[in-house]
Formats: sequence, structure tokens, C-alpha cells
Amino acid sequence: MTDLRIRRTRELIRRAFVSLINEQGFEQLTVQAISERAMINRKTFYAHYVDKYAVADELCTMILDWLHESFQLREKVIANSLTLEIAIKNLQPQLVQLRAQWFSPLQALMRIPKYRKRLTEQITNENLEMIRRRLKLSFSDFEQVILGSVINGAIEYILDGGQLPSSDEIRKLHNDIQMMFG
Repeated sequence: MTDLRIRRTRELIRRAFVSLINEQGFEQLTVQAISERAMINRKTFYAHYVDKYAVADELCTMILDWLHESFQLREKVIANSLTLEIAIKNLQPQLVQLRAQWFSPLQALMRIPKYRKRLTEQITNENLEMIRRRLKLSFSDFEQVILGSVINGAIEYILDGGQLPSSDEIRKLHNDIQMMFG
């Protein structure tokens, strides 16, 4: 287990990194600015990270690991739940954690084209794989593109709007989709 001081310093750096990207963007971001916001000196920053890209890489990996675990939980909940309402209720803690812990870092990384691409591809692939297993389907290339577009659109909607859809919005969408496709 990592020393508490190291974990705390890395967390301060990550928080400073995220807040600065969300305020000013990634291109203008400097190690000096991150260090000042984290209230550490540059030497301390470099003791933990090579550069700002290393911070972004670590954050991206942390988010993707958390998302993978969340997708596995979501798949279990959906497989065991009889209704959408029960599934939403069971997944509520994951949605709360997404909002509290990962929303701002996710927004920050989505402002960086390289990480936006990596995150959206991974999220789309996780969703498509879950759908494949759940429905025991295989998708044509065309179907993958369409489903991927829907998933990416939902991700962008959530991140651009700054909030998750409510249970009522999800329920309404679910009902509307059922009505459209019988």
C-alpha cells in the first residue's frame, strides 16, 4: 500500500489538474500552474509525474478501471432485475459515485482529444459488449456504428449538460423506445 503522504500529494495534483483544465483548457496548462494550485513545488510534482500527460494518463486509467467495474455491476443488476425501476434503484450508488468522484475528471479529460477518443471508445465498447452478452446478439458493422453513435451521443449529452439524467427521464426514454420498436 502506498504511503498516505504520497497518495494525498497525488490526489492534490490530480484535483489541481482537473480544475485547471475545466477552467482554462489543456493546451495552456503548465506544470507550474498545477503545482501552484496543488500548493506544492515543481520538484514535488516531478517526483510524482513526468509531465501533465502522465497525470492525464493516470486519471484516464483510473476512470476506465472504475467504469469497467461499474459496467460489470450494472450487467449483474440488469440480469437479476425484473424492471427498469429496480435496476435504476440498485445502480443509484454507482450514479452518485460517478457524479461525486468522476464527473469533473471525466469532463476535463473529454476536453483533450486524445483522451476523449480513448474514453468514448472504451465506454462504447463496454456498452456494446454488455448488450451483446445480455441479448445474446452479434452486431453487424452498421449496427455497431449506430449503437456506438447513440452511446456517444448520450455521453456527450451528459457531460455537456453537466448532470446525469433523472430516473424519470431514463424511464420515459425506456418507455418511448419500447413504444417505437414494439
